[in-house]
Amino acid sequence: TTLVLPSLVILAAYARRSLDVSGAVAGWFVGATCSMAGGKFSTTLIAFFVTSSLLTKMGAKSKKAIDADYKDGGQRNWVQVLSNGLGGTIACLCIVASRNYPDNFRSIRDPEVMFEVAFLSHFACCCGDTWASETGTAFSGPLSESFLLTSLRRVPRGTNGGISVIGTLASLLGGCFVGLVFALCGSSLTLPSTIIVGAAAGLGGSLLDSLLGATLQYSGVYRGGDKDGKISNSPGPGVKHVSGSDVLDNHQVNLVSSLVTSMTAAALVHLL
Repeated sequence: TTLVLPSLVILAAYARRSLDVSGAVAGWFVGATCSMAGGKFSTTLIAFFVTSSLLTKMGAKSKKAIDADYKDGGQRNWVQVLSNGLGGTIACLCIVASRNYPDNFRSIRDPEVMFEVAFLSHFACCCGDTWASETGTAFSGPLSESFLLTSLRRVPRGTNGGISVIGTLASLLGGCFVGLVFALCGSSLTLPSTIIVGAAAGLGGSLLDSLLGATLQYSGVYRGGDKDGKISNSPGPGVKHVSGSDVLDNHQVNLVSSLVTSMTAAALVHLL
């Protein structure tokens, strides 16, 4: 029964073209691992995945107009799945291990709570960042105007490291949403504490993602041709540099920001 729910969700996601074959396999692994840790973990994962998939499909026309690499339907592969799911999967594996081998975790005051916070912070970070980027590029207008985090200069919508009013609010709401779902499913923390942790991880993780994007991820804009005005994530002919160095790609930025957010939250629980 542990594998039934993630299997059904993955089949539905594949049928709706939210995942390709590799993404479905990776998603099943992440879902199965979270289910092993308990229903509250798999339910929170599903809530993140469903809402993020819906937002990915929202405003497709606007996103296509500004992103040269935009793919219709937002179908995710295994790299995208693991870059947004690895930290939470590791946290769930640690929870299962701490239950089965408690003697190995004696140095930690309350290992399950610590790993729960790591899980919560990971998916709050991923949800906040996804909600921020998807809403920030789906709408136009004053609230969607993008400013580079490191300098606050105005940059084109879709620029890596760019922040907007609507995107920042979305990151906070995304974190609160994950915290609320996790709390209602049986968090070891109180309801207010769980939501606060989710909100902090959603907003803080999204800002960390933007900081990495503004400095270590390349953003440029095409000048001329059929892609004129669209954002490019790599240097090339006809691309004018906007910000960042070509060190990390978007998946690597997502992975680093979510892991750092998750580990930082876990470390604070352990130390405080």
